[in-house]
Amino acid sequence: MHIVTPFYFIVTIKVMCDGVLRGGSAMLYFMTTTFTDLFLRVALAFLFAKGLGLGATGIWMAWPVGWCIGTALSMVFYVTAIRKALAEPLAVAEAEGQAAEVRAEAEFAADAEMETL
Repeated sequence: MHIVTPFYFIVTIKVMCDGVLRGGSAMLYFMTTTFTDLFLRVALAFLFAKGLGLGATGIWMAWPVGWCIGTALSMVFYVTAIRKALAEPLAVAEAEGQAAEVRAEAEFAADAEMETL
């Protein structure tokens, strides 16, 4: 447990980003990060345990590595999803000639989102 315990805060960030992705119907992003995390943990556990000869310690070390990479992907997809969600109303408004109003609303929403991070 002393190997994985310091990395639980990273898992909480991943879970929060994944929750936003699922709530925003971005299931492809969510599944990509989850399966990447799971695949990496299994592959790295085998590599660390057998390839590097670390045994059980190598298996425990694979968890934080998989979590870190999965969290990085979740955060990239989270930012991508937010930008996409903010860009859609702007594109529609530009087509209708109301770009300035919608741009101000989008900037306000983006600032409010960043304050919560």
